[in-house]
Amino acid sequence: MLPRQLRVRKSQIPQIMTKGRSFFSPLVSLKVVASPVPTALTVFTVVVSAKVEPTAVGRNKIKRRLRHIIYKNKKFIKLGWQVVVLASPKASTALFSALEQDILYLLAKAGLSNK
Repeated sequence: MLPRQLRVRKSQIPQIMTKGRSFFSPLVSLKVVASPVPTALTVFTVVVSAKVEPTAVGRNKIKRRLRHIIYKNKKFIKLGWQVVVLASPKASTALFSALEQDILYLLAKAGLSNK
């Protein structure tokens, strides 16, 4: 689980989804918007719809994996952004390493990576 200070509030998700810039890969996609406070920590939320994985157990597994990847690489992520991570249907069968590679690629593509 991501610490509270790294999580997007539920009320902020619609704003990020409508105003955010999109970045896509085969397994996940990102919606990114600049935070109102540029020196604030970059915050994340992970969304896995029932279309991606019909069972709650499967959705939670994907969410845990994606959150762990974000937490593990948080030291390489720039400050001052709000990010929504959206899983695609292929994410349910993907290996952890493939998910991590896609997330890191998208963060670099969005200009959020210090790596």
